[in-house]
Amino acid sequence: GDPRARFKWYKVIPFLTDMYKANENLRNFTLRAPGADFGVEPVQWSEAKGRPLQPRLQDPGASQLVLTVNDIDALLTYLTKGGAKVITSGGKPVMIVRGANKSREVVVEDFTGFYLRLVQPDPLPPGSGANGAPSPSFVVGGDVAITVEDTEKTARFYQDLLGMKVQIGSGFADSPNELSILGMRGAQYRDATVMFPGKSVLHLVEFKGVDRKRLSPGIMDPNAVILRVQVRGIDAIYSRLKAAQSPIVSLSGEPFTNGRTRWLMLRDPNNIYVQLTEQPQSAAP
Repeated sequence: GDPRARFKWYKVIPFLTDMYKANENLRNFTLRAPGADFGVEPVQWSEAKGRPLQPRLQDPGASQLVLTVNDIDALLTYLTKGGAKVITSGGKPVMIVRGANKSREVVVEDFTGFYLRLVQPDPLPPGSGANGAPSPSFVVGGDVAITVEDTEKTARFYQDLLGMKVQIGSGFADSPNELSILGMRGAQYRDATVMFPGKSVLHLVEFKGVDRKRLSPGIMDPNAVILRVQVRGIDAIYSRLKAAQSPIVSLSGEPFTNGRTRWLMLRDPNNIYVQLTEQPQSAAP
């Protein structure tokens, strides 16, 4: 670990109790994804009781952190030396073509049951440094993917209730190279995309032709996934959620104010936790 990181335990406060039903301490740290509009926040609870779920990629509620990288071979070497398990068949990156785009890709599982997908475009885009110099980081961009049980149902949640734009693909496919990247055989898959303002997207991936088991983690269980989304108009979103009888996780059952920021925790149709946060608008000059 980086000695500059302070893995300090935070005592329970009303905000944490309302969001997570917590009566225990937590510690966390935040990593920014270079070239992307999101970060990753691992969280540990002091008295978590749940067992690690060890999800499979095809299980609704599973997730992938998708990182665009500029040296997939070197990074994969570091990851495997650190204990990551390669899921991709053959244990090395696979070339795949999607329309006019080509890339080498590999999926690994970390030692806590989360999946990481590395994507190296072919050819590599120019470096982000001065005069096209290489990036100082292996990572140059990223997205997130979640496995869903029903694409249309999930799309309605993100589009109709949260107000996001969703693009649904043309149907199921069974590319041998894609399945090889996922370490699967005999399955079919399809992809939909939730568009966020900025660079990042959320992929919704549905599988069929393969055994699936719906995940139902408690919010403090290992392998639980929380998507934190900044919004405007949290009260209007809350009204739509109530009218649709969408599951609200927040203990108070409504937006909670912590400082000047308002928060609401809910679940999507695949038991992925979604945390909405609304910050006060800056005053006009």
